[in-house]
Order: sequence, then structure tokens, then C-alpha cells
Amino acid sequence: MRYLIACLALCAGPVFAQVDDESIVARCDAEWGDDFQMVAFCRDQQRTAGRTWVSIVDSATPDTPAESIVQRCLNEWGDDYQMLVFCHDQQHAARQSLDIIPDDIPDDMFGTIVSRCEADWSDDFQMLKFCRDQQVTAWRSLQ
Repeated sequence: MRYLIACLALCAGPVFAQVDDESIVARCDAEWGDDFQMVAFCRDQQRTAGRTWVSIVDSATPDTPAESIVQRCLNEWGDDYQMLVFCHDQQHAARQSLDIIPDDIPDDMFGTIVSRCEADWSDDFQMLKFCRDQQVTAWRSLQ
């Protein structure tokens, strides 16, 4: 089920992702049981996040960081739309911050740092950013 949502947008071209309302109902009912106010709240939050997620998936271009982020979040969060959107937002912000290159580090040293972090974290942009920031801070402390 979880891969169907992304694949509809990323694999099939003109077919677009859709919110799986059955999974929302099942998730919220299982989580909140007979607390009907929370069930209703959960369903509303998941449906809202689901619409946001669908627009994210529909706009993700194949073979780009956006597609990589969609796949990473799907693998981690399945059909929990709120967490999918949160994961996307965190990964997207981290990806954008990786474009900022510190001007106080020599290019060759920065290249070494980036290579080390990419070897460990591949396309997990949050961890790439964290690794890079930690390495940059450590390098500066050695100067």
C-alpha cells in the first residue's frame, strides 16, 4: 500500500497519487478507539496532511532529490500522512541548506568533509547536514 501512493505519481506519469482514506480510518480508529473526539481529530489531521502529501508526490520529478525524499519518507513512515509531510519538510529544508557552502573552509577540505558524509549518509539529507555541520565545527576547532 505505501509504495502505491508514491508510485502512482512517480511511476505512472499522468496518474496521480491519492489519499488512502481506508488507511486513515483504520489508523485513527486503532490509535484512539472509543475516544470519538480524538478519532475525528486524527482523521481530520491525517486527511489534511494526506492532501498535502499528494501535492508533494505529484510535484516530485523522477530522478531528483525530491523523488529521493519522497521514497525515503515513504520507506520510513508508510501511510502516516502527518509524519510523511513532516519527514518531507525536514528533509527538504536540510537539502536546501546543503547548498550553502562555508567560505572559511578551503575547497579541498570541504570536499573531503562532504565526501565523508555522503559515504555514510547517501541521500538522507538531514543526516548529511548534521554530519557536515559536525565535521565543519570540528575542523574549525582544530584551526
